[in-house]
Amino acid sequence: MLTQLIIILLITNLSLFLILRMIFHKHLDGAIKRLQKLHQENLDREAKLKREYELAQEEHQKEVEKGKQEAARIKEIAKESMNRLKEEVLAKAKEGAEALIAAAKKEAEEYQRQARQDLEKKAVKLSLELVKSTFSSEAMESLQDQFIAEIITVIEKMDDPRLKTQSDEVKISAAIQLNDKQKAALLNCLNHKTGRQLKPEIKQEEGIVAGLVINLGELILDASLQNRMKRTLERL
Repeated sequence: MLTQLIIILLITNLSLFLILRMIFHKHLDGAIKRLQKLHQENLDREAKLKREYELAQEEHQKEVEKGKQEAARIKEIAKESMNRLKEEVLAKAKEGAEALIAAAKKEAEEYQRQARQDLEKKAVKLSLELVKSTFSSEAMESLQDQFIAEIITVIEKMDDPRLKTQSDEVKISAAIQLNDKQKAALLNCLNHKTGRQLKPEIKQEEGIVAGLVINLGELILDASLQNRMKRTLERL
């Protein structure tokens, strides 16, 4: 009886052991599969993260290269702008220097012209004073005749439309009072060239020193000693 009881206990324990073992193996297999699944998911996630990291690195590298290119482009633009600015500054400086030189040259020319005019005026004045002080009245009258003869010759050769004046008046200013012969010679010449009978207004101006000045409308004929001296100095 005891032996049977022992056998029953052994069989019961063995059966329980086998059942527990089956349950344990079943749960173990499930756990292992879950672990394998989790491991694979982790591997997939790790691969995904690695790929995303690599993509991020590539994108970062692209941005870095893009930044370098942009920086180089900006640097080149800045360099070109500086070169243009330098050229503009140099051009303006050159233009300013040329303007200053031109202004100085013009000022010098104006000074020379003014100085020349002053010298000419002084030379003419001195010459006239010498003529007044050295020429006798007979010499002055002879000089007057010469000036009148020369101006008549000039008028006769003139082909100036201003000679066809619409006015009948002519003004004659002479250093020495004209005599009748001189008046007649001048009026005959002027009447012939103008085609009119002119009414002369003749006056003496000692400031002329020698010679005469004829004012015929818009036309002025200067046969004075001053004008001759001035033109002589201008040709020097």
